[in-house]
Amino acid sequence: MAELPLRLGVVMDEISDDPHQALPQARELGLETVELQQVWGRPVTELDPAQVAELRGLLARHGLRVSMISTSLLKAYRVDLVPGGNFVASAEFAGQMAVCERAVALAKAFDCRLVRTFSFRWPQMEGLGNPSARLPRGGEIPSRTLDLIREGLRIPARIAERERVVLGLENVRSCYGNTGENQRLILDAVGSSALRAVWDPANAFVSGGVDYPDGYQAVRPYLEHVHLKDARVREAESGLTSWECIGEGEVRLREGLAALRRDGYAGVLSVETHWRPEDGGNGTPATVAGLRRLLAELA
Repeated sequence: MAELPLRLGVVMDEISDDPHQALPQARELGLETVELQQVWGRPVTELDPAQVAELRGLLARHGLRVSMISTSLLKAYRVDLVPGGNFVASAEFAGQMAVCERAVALAKAFDCRLVRTFSFRWPQMEGLGNPSARLPRGGEIPSRTLDLIREGLRIPARIAERERVVLGLENVRSCYGNTGENQRLILDAVGSSALRAVWDPANAFVSGGVDYPDGYQAVRPYLEHVHLKDARVREAESGLTSWECIGEGEVRLREGLAALRRDGYAGVLSVETHWRPEDGGNGTPATVAGLRRLLAELA
């Protein structure tokens, strides 16, 4: 196969949270990078020094680089429940900032410049928000809430600025920054050079957004990293959606990939599989194959 125009990677635990299994499989799939999220049954930020050293050795052995330290920073935190909007006085928020500091240290240990964050829990969401109403553009963020989000995110953004790493804000259904438009609203409000966008078009789609062109154009000035998977709506009334193999859902991935190439995107396309075939096996090989087919068509 001809050389692909964009670098491909994977969220490691979509294959397995055991790097002894996941890393050789990632290489067999021809991938260049992995994101570290869950490793050996725990969040990456909870690894001890010996585990970090072992993982560094395994990555070097298999010729893989780390593209992002994928924390769940601020994903479950309720910004609307901060007493008086005083983040400094919140013990829970202090715990989140300890996770941020640890993630930054790991980014440096793995020679990686990117740490993932989220944009606070949308209160009406239950569980992962599926099913839930797919509101146009993801719904409106009240101005007072946006003020709180801005103040809350400026704190980890200052940590990133200080440590010269990038904080990647990912859009996700269960948080305020769920679509490209809401993600852009938050990024503009925070106004930090260290806060950039992790763009997930499928997450935007299931949240009610138009992933392409609207969402993509909104986040394009901040674009740092891209997550790829596919999805479709199962029940329009309830908002029930399902994850699909890339190329078999309703997300406008072909158009989005064409725009990334046209606009000179130089980052990683990171597969975040989520979908599982009917036999319950791992869907990553088929998902990567689906992505390669789309890229080959564009080439």
